[in-house]
Amino acid sequence: MEHDRAEYGIRKGIIFYFNDIITERVILTVEGILSEFLTVAGGSFTKKHSFRTDAFTYRNPSCYRNIRGGWNKIFHREFDGRFNDETDADGNIISNSNSEGLFLSDCGAQSLQRTEVDIRLSNHKNLTNVSSELYFLCEISVPWQKIYNFLVYMSGKLDVHYACAGYEMALNPYCYNRCLRGYRQLKDLPFVNSYSTEWEYMRVIKDGRKIFVPNFLQVFSKEIFQSLNLEMLSEDIHVAALIHEKWLIDILNHREEVQEPSEHELIERFRILRAFFQPIMIQREKPLYLKPYEWEIRKKRFD
Repeated sequence: MEHDRAEYGIRKGIIFYFNDIITERVILTVEGILSEFLTVAGGSFTKKHSFRTDAFTYRNPSCYRNIRGGWNKIFHREFDGRFNDETDADGNIISNSNSEGLFLSDCGAQSLQRTEVDIRLSNHKNLTNVSSELYFLCEISVPWQKIYNFLVYMSGKLDVHYACAGYEMALNPYCYNRCLRGYRQLKDLPFVNSYSTEWEYMRVIKDGRKIFVPNFLQVFSKEIFQSLNLEMLSEDIHVAALIHEKWLIDILNHREEVQEPSEHELIERFRILRAFFQPIMIQREKPLYLKPYEWEIRKKRFD
């Protein structure tokens, strides 16, 4: 899976959706999670992009700017004071607040990002699905065991609704008009997902107990997990109970030494997972970036 260009390339990725009401405590918790991720990824954040403050200009079409003074300062400037909502006598939020998104990355005009996070926090609890999300990218050399441990760590810090980890298609924002062809590669890469084709629609699914695809590592809330029949899983797929009634399903089977199976073995395990997840899987419409025949190939990638 070694594929790396300035425009696009393959990384390992984590998407994490959670239901916590955003308070000062939760903001500090998210900051701690970002610090832990940098330890796991062995990287740093050198660029930032905020939808709120970093506008498009012809001199800087990527909207990314260099970080000066450390990413923690950027993080607090973005989120401090944004979620001071009023509450009623029972502690329920009366007003809603949300962030449009903050990206922290090490991308560059000549280099694809190796470490990145997309942070979207929200208290819009009128939605039928999860409100907030964190999306991480790191190099494919980061061991699965570290990513497994990081998922468990995050799930103990926040009220996870759904989370997963696997291979991701990373697109360089400095080359966006050219790197969209990276999406076209997805039809030939069955184990690779991307934010724009798999994950960004998770927050707007009307049934919050549905998912789109199986992945290498997946964490479920009790509400999602209770629809599944564990007897359908093989011994090659590990299931772990986490705290707060969350469940982790691991296609790499962490009861054994953590090594990625062969492509043939992975296909078989993904087929088992797809059948296992059938009660909670939903088919999304064709993404804008794929042609109809490419989408047909994509939908049948585990057949």
